[in-house]
Amino acid sequence: MSAVIAPLLHGEIESPRPLRATDGKIQLTGWCLCAGEPAAPAVRLVTTGGTLTLTTRTTRADVPKLLPAEPAASQCGFTIEGQLPAGVYLAHGEAQLPDATWQVFKTLSLVVERAAFAASIESPEKTKHLSKRQHVEGWALDPAQRVTDLVLRYGHQEIPCVLGGRRPDLNKLYPSAPHATQAGFTSKTILSAGQGPLRLKAKL
Repeated sequence: MSAVIAPLLHGEIESPRPLRATDGKIQLTGWCLCAGEPAAPAVRLVTTGGTLTLTTRTTRADVPKLLPAEPAASQCGFTIEGQLPAGVYLAHGEAQLPDATWQVFKTLSLVVERAAFAASIESPEKTKHLSKRQHVEGWALDPAQRVTDLVLRYGHQEIPCVLGGRRPDLNKLYPSAPHATQAGFTSKTILSAGQGPLRLKAKL
């Protein structure tokens, strides 16, 4: 009985090396085709932190020059986008063969950096001093976990803040953080008029 020869994959992941994803966001570009097949295969990125599938299929002018006999060469480009937990991974680029099985065409190291804590004070607006007594409002968000306590430092004061304010606009900036829509805050007490920096201290 003769052995079954697996189809030959040609492909490359072209994103800059070393492969590093900031804020947990992955974006990979490359190309992949299966020898002799008329259409480019589905591709995915497999790691222990999760699997990301093809986002966009792109045309390629260079691959037909490299592999002129391949019918799928001009349509074999791809983009993979998504998010993974922070960590260091051995990532496998895989393509789906005609028999529906998956085969590795590229293996690489991937470093996913933890998404950074972010915050903004929106009221009062940025000026040199507070001209009147008022509450401070804004938002504070750690994309990976909820903020459990937030205080505002103003001069020698440390003012607690009320959390959970509705911020539906943040969902577009942080689509993978469902708690982003509740990231608004308001200071519990009114700040006196004066001059000095406003600082936020968050407990996660």
